[in-house]
Amino acid sequence: MENKQLISIRLEPDVLERIDDMAKSCCYRTRSSIINKLLSVVLKCSTGGTINKMLSEINPDKKGFI
Repeated sequence: MENKQLISIRLEPDVLERIDDMAKSCCYRTRSSIINKLLSVVLKCSTGGTINKMLSEINPDKKGFI
């Protein structure tokens, strides 16, 4: 098992609700594993420009990110 570091983050209620829904739909996924995997994939599979664009948008979900 990999070493992982315990941290604390604040999430918007709707984001947490979506993560919890994902965790409920699959018995072996936890909040932590979902957050870790999503961050890992975005950081490893996106260019710096794409990440900066996502972070700069006020409503990225309405900008066509897929």
